Amino acid sequence: MLTRLVFAAAAALLSFPVLAQEYPTGPVTIVVPFPPGGAGDVTGRLLADQLGTTLNQTFVVDNKPGANTAIGINSLVQSQGDGHTIGIVSSSLPILDLIQSDFTVDYEEGFKPVAMLNRGTLVLVVRSDLPVETFGEFIALAKEKPGELDAAGAGGATDRLALEMLHSVADIETLYVPYQGGAAGLTAMLNGEAAFGLFPIVTVGPHVETGALRPLAVTMSTRSPLLPDVPTIAESGYPEYDMSYWFGVIAPASTPDDLVVKINELITTATAS
Repeated sequence: MLTRLVFAAAAALLSFPVLAQEYPTGPVTIVVPFPPGGAGDVTGRLLADQLGTTLNQTFVVDNKPGANTAIGINSLVQSQGDGHTIGIVSSSLPILDLIQSDFTVDYEEGFKPVAMLNRGTLVLVVRSDLPVETFGEFIALAKEKPGELDAAGAGGATDRLALEMLHSVADIETLYVPYQGGAAGLTAMLNGEAAFGLFPIVTVGPHVETGALRPLAVTMSTRSPLLPDVPTIAESGYPEYDMSYWFGVIAPASTPDDLVVKINELITTATAS
């Protein structure tokens, strides 16, 4: 009996490198804890396409939004750690336990970081009918009407934190209105339900091009090559302001380390092509 147990344990240990070497052996699910249409969803679907093309394997996006991404992440970390379920996370993850009481994942033992996908700037956009043409005019209007300008929010942490930082440095007060994801917040703006918002450029770009939304400033300390004529908040009189968002990939904590390394290498190769 003891001999069988020893051989079984040895076989299990030896299977980890083999598993990593042969990965993936079947379809892979990418859990996206965001609603369809937003930057997180776009990021997940782009990654699925890139990995699917590179590896000639099926990568399926599974949207599990809700509770500031807690629902999707809680689901992911309970998955089997064989590399066939991974997930997208955002810059809201480090403070999720502070804003979401039902987020119960242990940061040290609940999951393993796999890869950083991208980092980008948010852009402050206003409806085209709002009577402001510059960021300075927006701040002046916010001071003139404290608490009256409503911001369409993604319902997460990153854009809310960016707005609260702006409140602090510019000494203004606006009203944050959370929606079920960035796509819903953007739709609300376009429907006239909110005056402004802070969104990733990738989601507002088409509406900036049509003139439906007017970009006033970006949140990172350097200008974006996608909107080179739009100033930073830092250069607009608030040099201490610097805010960005990021998306990354995590796996369940039970995923073997060598498999995590393998997935990281595959993601790096796929996203570079």
